[in-house]
Amino acid sequence: MELENIQDNDDDNQNLLDGIGALEKIIESEVKVLDEQQQAQAKEMEKKKSETLAEVPERYRPADCVKCKNCKFSVWYGNEHMLKCYCKQIFNVVYEHDHKDEAIIYCDGPHLEE
Repeated sequence: MELENIQDNDDDNQNLLDGIGALEKIIESEVKVLDEQQQAQAKEMEKKKSETLAEVPERYRPADCVKCKNCKFSVWYGNEHMLKCYCKQIFNVVYEHDHKDEAIIYCDGPHLEE
């Protein structure tokens, strides 16, 4: 009787180990999918970056909190003395280097469909 209980416990333990092994494989698979999704999102964000902003001297660039910085509706333009951003969604100039305190930091634009 005791030998049967020990064997049953061993079987139960093996079943638990098999289940844990299966869960580990599922978790590894899900982590891989999440990593791929994050890489795809990073590539998408890279596409959205403005070439104009990349060329502008650092002192003129907007802070990272400015929503227009990576928005698909932004049209950045400027020269050696100024930088502005026109929004194709609200049809207005939404950023001027000389008025950084008025920069947009809250906006639904980046989440809207084109």
